[in-house]
Amino acid sequence: LLQDKTNLSGRIRENNWNELKNAQYTSNLYSPYKIVKLRNLLDNLPNYKDFIFTFDIKIYGGSTENYLDYYNGYTDAITALFSFYQLHQSAFTEIREEEFIVLLQQKDPLIRQFVNPLTFTDGIQSASNLNLFGVTISNANITKEEVELAHSLNKFVTIWGVNSKKENKSAVAKFPDMIQTDKLEHLIKYLK
Repeated sequence: LLQDKTNLSGRIRENNWNELKNAQYTSNLYSPYKIVKLRNLLDNLPNYKDFIFTFDIKIYGGSTENYLDYYNGYTDAITALFSFYQLHQSAFTEIREEEFIVLLQQKDPLIRQFVNPLTFTDGIQSASNLNLFGVTISNANITKEEVELAHSLNKFVTIWGVNSKKENKSAVAKFPDMIQTDKLEHLIKYLK
């Protein structure tokens, strides 16, 4: 919900762009950043295809809407974005809801999807059963041995929830394919 981190309230889709563009983050972590439309970001980012993007897809169905209509609209927007900007080789999605994952696969099987499970066991099972690109999971919920297991099954692993120098070192020691960190400068220095 917007009120968790901004001066607005409700769900994003309950506001129009004129309201959203003036929102301000209330968290110190995000306060220097403005909310932007993804299309505006990509349109103004030279060589955006040289970057790797991960889209963390959050599903919050409204109480009065049909969730399948919501899923269809959301997956249509994602497939249109990937198609228009040709993001298939430079972007991934992270999604927890399997029904949404399957619908997105049906619409565009070239989108590389990570499942975002609560446990590694659930995640690797879903990734294998649904033929997903990999598993994205909290650093606290995966071991080095589980990363090795995922790799043996040809699945990529992204570790997130890495918010300190100590957690950077812990994540690196597990040898994932990608790390999402809030301490990027430290991670770069540590990897050199």
